[in-house]
Amino acid sequence: MRTALVHYWLLNWRGGEKVLESLCRLLPDADIFTLFYDPRTVSDEIRRHKVTASFLNPLRSQYRQLLPLMPMALERFDLRGYDLVISSESGPAKGIRTSPSARHICYCHTPMRYLWHLYPDYMREWLPPWKRAALAAVGNRLRRWDRASAARVDEFVANSENVRRRIRSAWDRESRVVYSPVAVEKFYWREPEDYYVVINELVPYKRVDTAVRAFARMGRRLRIVGGGPEFKHLSSTAPPGNEYCGRISDMIMLEMKSRSFAIIMPG
Repeated sequence: MRTALVHYWLLNWRGGEKVLESLCRLLPDADIFTLFYDPRTVSDEIRRHKVTASFLNPLRSQYRQLLPLMPMALERFDLRGYDLVISSESGPAKGIRTSPSARHICYCHTPMRYLWHLYPDYMREWLPPWKRAALAAVGNRLRRWDRASAARVDEFVANSENVRRRIRSAWDRESRVVYSPVAVEKFYWREPEDYYVVINELVPYKRVDTAVRAFARMGRRLRIVGGGPEFKHLSSTAPPGNEYCGRISDMIMLEMKSRSFAIIMPG
């Protein structure tokens, strides 16, 4: 059985990419298709597979601005000859076209936030004026495409009950829940030190700025792990007691978690 894995983009090492890595272990002969690919950002397991990037890949440094072109880029992938296609969805990955005989399963982390449940927040406060105008101009067309492309999926799998509800709301499709894999054997406990930790991609919907303000008000020490477009702004305006660690290795992150008083999830 020939299998293809479709992931929205491979430019970071976050939760979605770790799920893809698990799928690669389950399906060692699968080929990978993605809109954008930087091999330096992914694990050896993913690099071991044949990875095909879209024609947009030379522009990957500006990938956030290329949303209107992503549906066309996905639909140009040739997946004829594959019997099973598994799309990993948080961007527009499920929009690929498969052969009529193939089975397409979408493992969904969430429908695109900036088109659906967080669209009002992006339009009111999280985007600069020119980006709001751009999203308003293409938003309706992209939502129609996103909803129509959901019909190409044979079965949806959600990573949580919360996402199952979002799938029903955005696409009017039912799904079953399969929780994301967690390497629980790697976790350990240490006597906690006097700090809390946030581990997130620094993007608006994670609401890290809310945690920063709250901990500054309480006078508690907060360590923030992660990178992203909000890093420069948040780190430059950090109040005393906040420490921005950037992207760190999994080993250092586990040690930081094990010694923290608590992990904060402001999103």
